[in-house]
Amino acid sequence: MAEPQTKLQHLSRMDVFQGLSEDMIAQIAEITRTKDFAKGEYISRPSDTESDFIYFLKEGEVEVYESTAEGKKIIVDIMRPGDMFGYNHIFVTPQRGRQQFIKASNKATAFLVPTSDFLALLQRKPDIALRVICFLSAKLADAEHKLRDTALTNPETRLMQELERLYKKYGIEESEYRKITRKFTHEELANLVGTTRETISRLIPRLIKEGKVFTDKAGHFMLKKK
Repeated sequence: MAEPQTKLQHLSRMDVFQGLSEDMIAQIAEITRTKDFAKGEYISRPSDTESDFIYFLKEGEVEVYESTAEGKKIIVDIMRPGDMFGYNHIFVTPQRGRQQFIKASNKATAFLVPTSDFLALLQRKPDIALRVICFLSAKLADAEHKLRDTALTNPETRLMQELERLYKKYGIEESEYRKITRKFTHEELANLVGTTRETISRLIPRLIKEGKVFTDKAGHFMLKKK
């Protein structure tokens, strides 16, 4: 378990809590505990019947995905340190159940807050509640934008738009290119874009040939500078 001061420091760097007073962060810390997850370990699944938690990622990487009736995997988001996740079930009725799978794609450490305690804190502290509302609004806007892309655009356009989103999350600028520092497999891109691995494997060489996408020797995707 993290030492109190260390926990305060990490929580203060969470995206949703940045800028809050030390007193507010301390109140959040009081209701959190720390848990480690092995690579590939499920943090929660739709079939889980245990108590619900809100999670704040301290270290590692976490994948949130859904599975269609046909068994197709659709990656909803990839969480990095500082991200909040696991909040989807707050708005889901008991009859519908939790639909998302949350899995540690790499070894991960997260702060856990029981949902009931977190909601009670939001009722007591409007400043924290406003931060969470703004955070969730931004996430909803991203999800709606991606859903619109899936419905209205072709796989090539969706792939380019997804690479732009990934650059915003993982990117750095180099001399001539914008580099995505995390390597993504064709299967991961397919699950993010909502198409097949075979389609991605056909698109990537063509986009490289057309000069729309580049790769370095290590396999990182790179985009032209705007």
